[in-house]
Amino acid sequence: MDGAATVLVIVLSVVLIIFLVLAIVLAILLIRISRQIKHIADSADIAVKDANSVLSGVKNFATTAAAVRMAIRAIKSFKGGKNVKK
Repeated sequence: MDGAATVLVIVLSVVLIIFLVLAIVLAILLIRISRQIKHIADSADIAVKDANSVLSGVKNFATTAAAVRMAIRAIKSFKGGKNVKK
């Protein structure tokens, strides 16, 4: 029995060492993956901020263009007295 118990302890020790090495390798891979995910999230955040600033500029331009168009229609209506399309 003593010999069988010794063999069992040796086998279990080897299996536990293998699992420990695999756990360390897996932890390293998960750290790398989490860093890549963080990098992707940061890039997406920058892209969203850029898109938001572009849309803000377009909104300001559209508002100004609508005001100018209304002013031009008012001036044409005042000068000519003609019916201007709405």
